[in-house]
Amino acid sequence: MATKEWIDVVDTAVKIGLGSLITGVFTYLGVKFSHKSEQAKFAFEHKIKIFETISSDTEEYFTAWSGLISKVGGITKQMKHDIEPVELTKNQLKWIKERDNILVEAWQYKRSVTSKLKLLKATSAETKFKTCTDLETDLRNKMFFDKNHPNYIEHSKYRDAAAVARREFQEELANTYAEVSA
Repeated sequence: MATKEWIDVVDTAVKIGLGSLITGVFTYLGVKFSHKSEQAKFAFEHKIKIFETISSDTEEYFTAWSGLISKVGGITKQMKHDIEPVELTKNQLKWIKERDNILVEAWQYKRSVTSKLKLLKATSAETKFKTCTDLETDLRNKMFFDKNHPNYIEHSKYRDAAAVARREFQEELANTYAEVSA
């Protein structure tokens, strides 16, 4: 082969090789960025599903907690508003205990919400939710362990504090959701 033929062969090989190399690099980069985009989309969709579960579980828990609060309020409203201490009948205690049992069954939702908030690293929402669960614990401890049943005035203050705590948690959860979805 003559030198000119070798140069033509090398020239053709370089053109083909360079074209293939460029195509390969751009294909690799395209697949890499596409994969990262799919991963980000999957992570976003998964976080949204977690928020939906948190919202649903929170409603289950808050419904059970509100049931207990309402039952205690309904019973104490019929008594003198400033009685110290409140004495409940066996039937009244039974009715309250029925609502408490529903609340205890809803603790699975409370644990689910707490663990999912930790998973999302939503510390502000987790702190607000802990305020709610602490209030619930306070009421249960007073009623069932200390046998210190609140009168209607005390219960009204508790009910208002619980409503504020629930609202603050829901607002914080909405803010956290907005940050994730932005």
